[in-house]
Amino acid sequence: MSEEQALADARDRIAEYRSKIQTLDDDTSNLLFREARNHNAWQDKDVSDDQLREIYDLLKFGSTSSNTQPARLIFIRSAEAKERLRPCLMPANVDKTMAAPVTA
Repeated sequence: MSEEQALADARDRIAEYRSKIQTLDDDTSNLLFREARNHNAWQDKDVSDDQLREIYDLLKFGSTSSNTQPARLIFIRSAEAKERLRPCLMPANVDKTMAAPVTA
């Protein structure tokens, strides 16, 4: 497939996706953007490798600086590894980071 055809196919797929998107209602916009907050507590449940992979697979498609994918993530579960992060954390974030089932 030529580059020109690949670009045309990509434009067609984007147009198809856009035709299916409804306008976000105010409640959804508030939840995702206007009133979005970081979590300060977690359920006492493990986060599976499959869940982390799914999260990463969504994140890797996010827009980046010049499409260079500058983000490098390491998922940390062990108390020992989290302790290594402690000097880099803001004091208000230490307890919740240490209590989280996984941090990145």
